[in-house]
Amino acid sequence: MFFTWYRLNCDLFSFLINEFIKGTESIREVEITTSGFEGDCGMSFEVGAEYLIYSYEIDYRTTSNLYLISEKVKPYFTTDLCTRTNYINNVKQRELKKLKRLAKK
Repeated sequence: MFFTWYRLNCDLFSFLINEFIKGTESIREVEITTSGFEGDCGMSFEVGAEYLIYSYEIDYRTTSNLYLISEKVKPYFTTDLCTRTNYINNVKQRELKKLKRLAKK
C-alpha cells in the first residue's frame, strides 16, 4: 500500500491510502501505531510525504509496568524500523514489482 500521512497523535499515525498492493481495498485510510522514537525501533513520518509501509496486525499491548505484562486488545496495525517501510521515492521499482507479483499469489 502507498500512504500519505496527514495527522499525528502521539504514537498513532493516520494515512490516506493511495494504492493497494495487498490488503482490504474497501478502506481509504488506516491508522498505524509505532513508538515514534527510533531508540526503541519506532518510526516517525512527515506530513504529506508518501511511504511504502510494511505493517502487521497484532492483538496485544504490553503494559508499561515492571513486569511487562501483555494484555489482549482489539487488533491493530503497527510498524517499526525492522520493516522495509520507506519513503516511496526511495523504494526501487523492482521491489514494487516483486510485491505486486507476490500479492497476486
